[in-house]
Amino acid sequence: TYVYGPAAEWMDLESIMDEMRDAQTDPADARRYFFNQVERLADSLIDVRDWRALGDAEELAPGSFITLGFDGGRFDDSTALVACRIEDGKLFHVATWERPDNAPEGWAAPASEVDAEVHRMMTTHDVWRLYGDPPYWQDEMAAWAQEWPETVHEWWTNRERAMTTAMERVLTAVRGGTMRHDGNLTLERHVGNCRRKVVRSGVLPRKEAPKSPKKIDAAVAAILAYEARADAVAAGAKPRVKRARRHYGF
Repeated sequence: TYVYGPAAEWMDLESIMDEMRDAQTDPADARRYFFNQVERLADSLIDVRDWRALGDAEELAPGSFITLGFDGGRFDDSTALVACRIEDGKLFHVATWERPDNAPEGWAAPASEVDAEVHRMMTTHDVWRLYGDPPYWQDEMAAWAQEWPETVHEWWTNRERAMTTAMERVLTAVRGGTMRHDGNLTLERHVGNCRRKVVRSGVLPRKEAPKSPKKIDAAVAAILAYEARADAVAAGAKPRVKRARRHYGF
C-alpha cells in the first residue's frame, strides 16, 4: 500500500505478493517491476548478494556421499571441480585452476594436478556420479571413465535444452533459499561473473564477452554437480555399504 499509494485501491496486491514470493520469480525482477528499484546489471544471472546469503564455512567430511561437476577450458578458460552433497544438495568448491596474469604463452591447466584432485575425491568420498563437460579433456575423462565406469559420465553443456533445465534447477533453489554452499570466494566470484543468455528453451550462463578474463567455469561445474545430485535423488541412490572386517579369534 505504501509503495503504490492511491493506486493500491484498485490493484490486486495479494496476487503481486504471491508472484514476488514465487521461487520462479527473479528477486531483482521483482524489485525492479513492483518497487521501481534499480537493481543489479540486467543481464546478471544471479545476484551475488543472494548467493552470498546462502553460504557458510562448513567443510566436506571425508566419506561423504556426493556428486562431482567438472568444467573447464585447457588453455584460456579456467578449469574447476565442485562437489555436491547428495543428502542436502550443499555445494562445496574443490579446486579451480586459473590462468595466472603473468602466464607465459602456451600456458595450459596442469593436467597432472587436475587428475590428482579427481583421484583424491574419488578415493576420499563416496562419489555417485561425476558429470564432466569433455571438450579439451577428452583423454582424461576417458581414463577416468575406464577407472570408474559407473561413476564418470560425459555431460555436454552445449545441449541447450538439457543445460537450461539444469540452470533453472539452480536458479529456483537460489531464489527459494533452499540451496546451500560452503562460501568459497572463487566459486562466488565465478557465479557473480555469469551473465544471462536467453534462448528459446530458457536461460543459459555466459561470460560477459568471449575473451573476458572474468571466468565462470566454477559456476558451470557447480551446475553440473547439482544436476548430478538431482539425478541421484530421482534414482533413489544410496551410499555404498562398506563391508565390516571380520575378526577371528583363536
